[in-house]
Amino acid sequence: MALANLPLQENRLAQTATVDQQRELMQYVRGLNGWMEHEFGERHDDLRRLRAAFKQIGRDVRDLQNGRLSVDLKI
Repeated sequence: MALANLPLQENRLAQTATVDQQRELMQYVRGLNGWMEHEFGERHDDLRRLRAAFKQIGRDVRDLQNGRLSVDLKI
């Protein structure tokens, strides 16, 4: 009778291992997703600041060209 239960026990162990692996994979994917969301937000903020800096540079260049802004160059 013990030999008859062996394949069932092996099958249960295999199923348990599969479920455990799936849980670990889901935990990893959730962590990866959280990291990606965070990084995406930071990169978006970086691009927004960079865009604002370029716009300011453009305004400053136009002001220089129109004589509305002077530059004090110290050498």
